[in-house]
Amino acid sequence: MKEALRRSPGDIRCNNAVGLWLLKRGQFAKAESYFRTAIKTITKRNPNPYDGEPYFNLGLSLKLQGRSDEAFDAFYKAAWNDAMAAQRLPGVWRGLQLHRKNLIRPFR
Repeated sequence: MKEALRRSPGDIRCNNAVGLWLLKRGQFAKAESYFRTAIKTITKRNPNPYDGEPYFNLGLSLKLQGRSDEAFDAFYKAAWNDAMAAQRLPGVWRGLQLHRKNLIRPFR
């Protein structure tokens, strides 16, 4: 992977894979930068990319760093994609709804 990133630093698949590898090893902050690079590349020409996986993985990384508000935004962006919503997000959606209720409740 390192060689692939050396040749093409913005490669979506490699950045996402390295980010996941770091995430599984507990290096959440390092993983975040790889997910953000993948997102920067995938959204260069389309703000709503065909694949929401880098957003989902960024959300996990941020959540595990205790940055729930930022994680909410990443999960929300990942959920626009039907494939991601059906595949991974049913539990996350419940969490997002609870989080949103907690944010809205003080303003009512």
